[in-house]
Amino acid sequence: MDDVNSSETPDQDPHSDQSLPAVLNIGSVLQRSVQILGRNALPFLLIALVWSAPTVALQASYLPGEEPFFRAAFLLLSITFDLIFGGLATAMIVYGTFSDLRGRRVGPGECLTRGVMTFGGAVGVAVVSALVITLGLIVLILPGVILSLMFAVAIPIALVERTGITKSLKRSVFLTSGNLIRLFAIIFLPALVALAVDLLLAFVFGFSSDDPLSSLSLVYDGLTFCLVLSIEAVIATVAYHDLRVAKEGIGINEIVAVFD
Repeated sequence: MDDVNSSETPDQDPHSDQSLPAVLNIGSVLQRSVQILGRNALPFLLIALVWSAPTVALQASYLPGEEPFFRAAFLLLSITFDLIFGGLATAMIVYGTFSDLRGRRVGPGECLTRGVMTFGGAVGVAVVSALVITLGLIVLILPGVILSLMFAVAIPIALVERTGITKSLKRSVFLTSGNLIRLFAIIFLPALVALAVDLLLAFVFGFSSDDPLSSLSLVYDGLTFCLVLSIEAVIATVAYHDLRVAKEGIGINEIVAVFD
């Protein structure tokens, strides 16, 4: 891994970029992600909730027992909704996270404006990376897991650097190289906690696969989706920020200059 160029002085920011190590610090990424989520819990969850509503409404309209053609069409439409509205929500939360890293608090309105301007890149990267990762999982599980880690910061890259789908994925591979195990820990630990909470709530409220499309189950699934989407977007953004600092020695102000 290249050392940070000592001749370049990163921009100063409230989170002290220069104190970050040359590799990802698992505790630092998780701690700051939790802090950002705590400071922005209401707007981020509201953003995710609003843009997950169409998908939840679509799922509520599904009638079990329909013909295979309609089931396939429903599945395709549901995936399309997830990609479009999920991509928009992710772009908005990524922008809000970058703003927080700069010491700025922004509202849903500003996040919406920025998200609409850039979410196409998020959708494109999400589609291509999902296809590649799925192929890796089908061939053998381990390659799919490795690919998911290599592409972990591709969406923030697409939104900030606007390099296109292929270049964003290649850039993510470069930035994450040497940090895959750390990224696994950073992504795995919150996922493990989320799974434990999910199982606990499912047990407490008695959700059952016998009636997956009940109103209560759909609301629960929608809220879970919103929480997971928010966590993933914040962690990916913080990790991307730290990787650029570590490998390129630049600060947050330079990273997000595209938004100014």
